Amino acid sequence: MVRRIATLTAVILAFLATLAIVSPASAHSLFGQSCSLASDTPLTLAEARASGGWHCPAQRSDVKTRHAWVRISSAQMPAGTVDLQSDSMASDGMTIATIGHDGKVHATHYTPTAIAHHWIAGTRFSIPLPLETKDIDSVYMRIDNPIGPQVATSIFAAPRDTVASERLVLSVMLAFLTGMVAIVAIHSLVMSIAMRSRFAFYNFIGLGMLMIYTISSSSLIFLIFPNLELWPRTTISYAAVAISISMLGPFLLNFLEPGMITPRMRRLIVLTASIAFAASLIAPLAWLTGWSLRGIYHLLFLPGIVIGTIAIREAWRKGSVMARAFTYAWIVLTIVAVERIARSFDLSPLDYSADTAFYIAMAGEGIAMSIAIAWRFNSVKHERDEALRRGSELAEVASRDSLTGLFNRRDFDSRRWRKSDVLAIVDLDRFKTINDRHGHLVGDEVLRAVGKALADCVSAGQILRAWRLGGEEFAVAIDAASIDAAAIALNVVRERIAAEARSAVPQVQETITASAGMASIGKEGMRQAYRTADAALYHAKASGRDRLCYDVGSHTMATIFPRPRAAA
Repeated sequence: MVRRIATLTAVILAFLATLAIVSPASAHSLFGQSCSLASDTPLTLAEARASGGWHCPAQRSDVKTRHAWVRISSAQMPAGTVDLQSDSMASDGMTIATIGHDGKVHATHYTPTAIAHHWIAGTRFSIPLPLETKDIDSVYMRIDNPIGPQVATSIFAAPRDTVASERLVLSVMLAFLTGMVAIVAIHSLVMSIAMRSRFAFYNFIGLGMLMIYTISSSSLIFLIFPNLELWPRTTISYAAVAISISMLGPFLLNFLEPGMITPRMRRLIVLTASIAFAASLIAPLAWLTGWSLRGIYHLLFLPGIVIGTIAIREAWRKGSVMARAFTYAWIVLTIVAVERIARSFDLSPLDYSADTAFYIAMAGEGIAMSIAIAWRFNSVKHERDEALRRGSELAEVASRDSLTGLFNRRDFDSRRWRKSDVLAIVDLDRFKTINDRHGHLVGDEVLRAVGKALADCVSAGQILRAWRLGGEEFAVAIDAASIDAAAIALNVVRERIAAEARSAVPQVQETITASAGMASIGKEGMRQAYRTADAALYHAKASGRDRLCYDVGSHTMATIFPRPRAAA
C-alpha cells in the first residue's frame, strides 16, 4: 500500500512538474540590481528622487518599513515592451513612475483593487509599463504598508508577449490542481458519511480549506470576485491554510491505529493544533492593525511540525502502517512548507517561483492521502469483519452444548417464539441407572447419540430446532398445523432417539427410551407453554415413561403410543 502511494504520487508530481517546466520561464528578480529607500511616511516621487537615503544595491531592511521606494534601471530589463511583475501580497497600494530618457514622468497610483485587476495566475500581478525599454531611463516603485517585503524583493520585468501565454498555462495548471483537490475532498466527505469516519471528515475539512487557499492565493479567486481587494484575498488565503493545517492534529489522532499515540502526546497534538488554528486570526489582525505579522503567523505552525514529527516517529517505531502512509503522503509538502516558512524569515535562497512547488505538492498530498484513507477503510472493514466473525464464532460456541453439539439453555432462553410454534420437552428414561451401571463415559455416549438423532431430525426438517437444557433433558421446537400433527412428528423423533442410542451404545442392555411433554405457544406465550409442557412431561413419567403427553384442553391430557409398564 505504501509503495502504491509513493508510486502514484511520484507520477502525478512528475506530470505537474512537467507542466510547470513547459510554462514560460520567469526572469530573475531585479531587486539585487536596484536601489531602495525606506520611509515611515509616503514620500512623493520628487521627494524620493531628491532623498540622500538611497541604498544601492537595494537592502531588504529598507522594504520592511511601512513605505518603501525601489529604483530600477532599464539596463536590467529585457528589450521591447515589458510588464512589471511581483508578488501580489496584501498592501495599501503602490505607485509606479516610469521616467523616460527625455525626462518625462509617467506616474500611476494603483489601489489594492487596481492591483488585483492586473492579476496573473500565481501569487503575482503584472502591470504594463507605458514605454518600451529603449525609451526608459528608470522606473520608481513605491509600496505602501505591505504585509511583507516580497512585493519589493520579487520584482522582475517580463516581455509582454509572454504574459498572456504564461497566464493561460499557469491558470490551467492551477485549475487542474484545484479540481484534483476538490475531487479528493468530495471523496473524503462521502467516505466520512458512509463510514461515519472522523478522520475522513477532518481530511475533508483540511482539503476543502486547501482548495480555498489555492483558489485565493493563486489569484483564481479574481475570476469569481473581480472586485476583491488584496487584503481580503490575503486574509482568506492565510486563514484557509491555517485551518487546514490545524486539521492535521485531529486527523492524525483518528487515522493512526489504536495505541500508537500516548495520552501525553495526544494532549500535545491537540494543543499544537489549537495554536495552528489560532494562526487563522493573524491575517485579519494584521489587516485591522496595519502590523506586519507574517513572521509570527509562520512561527505558530512550528510547534505542530515538531510535535507531529515526533508522534509520527513514535508510531512508525511501533510498527504503524498508517504512520508510514502519512509520512509518504506529507513529506514533500512538509519540506516545501518549511521552505516557505524559512523564506518568510529570509532564510531561504528561493524566490516566489517556489510557490508553484507548494501547489503541486499540495495536490500530490491530497491524492496520496485519499489512497491511504481508502486503504485505511479497507483495513478497518477487514478488522470489523474479522471481529464480527470472531464474535459470531464465540456466540456460536457460547450458544452450543459442548457434549452434544446441540444449542444450549442460553440459546433456548433467547429464542423468539411464534404463536404457531409447538414446544416439546424430552427427557431420557432411567438415565441415572445407565450412569450408575455403566459409568459416566457411557452415559455421555448416550447423550451424544441423542444429540445426533435430534440434529438429524432438524436437518430432515422434522423439527425446527433442538436444545439440550441440562443433564438428560432436551427441548424441541416444532412447526405443525395442529398440536396433534406436532405430536405425530414428535413421536417419530422419540423413536429415532431410541434407535440411535441402541445403535451407538450397544453395550447398554437396558432399553433406552424417552418421555416427552408438549404444548402450543399460542396466545399465552412461551412461559405458560413451558409450564404446560413440563406438567405434561411429569404426567408421561408418572404414567409409565416412554410416552408423549400433551394437554388437549379442559385439563385433559392426551397420551400417544404408551408402552405396557412391563416393557418400560
